[in-house]
Parts: sequence; C-alpha cells; structure tokens
Amino acid sequence: MTLDGRAGDHMVSRDVDPELWEAIKAEVAATFPPQPEETFIAWCARAREESHNRRALLAAEIGLASNRLQRDRQRRKSAWIAAARLAFDPGARSGCACCGKYEGLTEAHHILPLAVQYDAGAVSPIHEHIWLCPTHHAAQHVFISALLANKTVRISGVPPAETDALHWLNVRCVELLISLPNWLRVRK
Repeated sequence: MTLDGRAGDHMVSRDVDPELWEAIKAEVAATFPPQPEETFIAWCARAREESHNRRALLAAEIGLASNRLQRDRQRRKSAWIAAARLAFDPGARSGCACCGKYEGLTEAHHILPLAVQYDAGAVSPIHEHIWLCPTHHAAQHVFISALLANKTVRISGVPPAETDALHWLNVRCVELLISLPNWLRVRK
C-alpha cells in the first residue's frame, strides 16, 4: 500500500488493522515516529509532506512491518492447528463415509477444517469429524476450497451415493461455519 491509500492503481480502504498499525509504529519509530494518539490516516497525511526518498523509505518500512506481521500470524495459526491436532482423539477408524471402503486407510476429516476454523476466529476447535478414504478426503478439501471461493466444482464418473455424501459434507461444513460465532468464543 502506498502512503496515499492506493495499492497499485486501485484505491483501498484507508483503515488499517490495529495490529498492523502497532507493527508499523514500531517499525518507523526511529525514522518517522507517529505523534501520540495519531491515527494511521493522519500519520500518512503527515508523511505525504516528506520528500520522495523519505516516503519511499517509509513505504519500505511499512512493507517490512506487514511482512513480519503476516509471518507472526502464520506462526500463530500453525501453532493453533498443531495444538488442536494434538488434542484431537478421533476414536476407532471406520470405513469411508462416502464409499464405505478402505477402513485401514481412512483418515479423520474435520467437517469444518481446522484452518478454516482458525481463520474464522475460533478459540476452541470443533472436532466434529468423519472418516474418509484418501481419495474422498482430497476431494472434500477441493470442494471446501471451491465453496469458500464461491465456485462450483463439477465431478464426473463418481457414483451418485458418493456424490450425495460429498454434498452432505459441504452442507454440514457451511452449517458449522455459519453457527461458529454463536457457540465459540472468538479471538480478539
């Protein structure tokens, strides 16, 4: 993002994530510190008065702060998912919920994947799960990715009963995602 609120040729919101603003303040403290109680927008307005070289330096520092914050958030997400997996006890294996086969190969699939739960703000994971064979497990994650991107996945050559089972999983995933704010504490 440039100091005038533009990202490339497109205008973006001038509001900034409070956590990012704190990271930016820490990054620019030595070169162009914000005034006490100064907002990001006011700081940007003041920074626009600086020379081109100084603005370029500040833009680079904003990029560094943003990259560092993104890495920190990814580390927190990875740690949350790892902790949720450690606490997860799926119980005894059973055959695939879609095809009924491959009991020895099935994998526990969280109906609402842990990464989606974290991104939605869950503090405590929902461990509602089913057993899926590797093929249907991979297919389900393709469907979930498409669902979250508001796209349609067309499949062919899959028996109707298995297609219906995959569809039911998507419906249940959406139900859990919609109800998430109602029954979980959400991270701040």
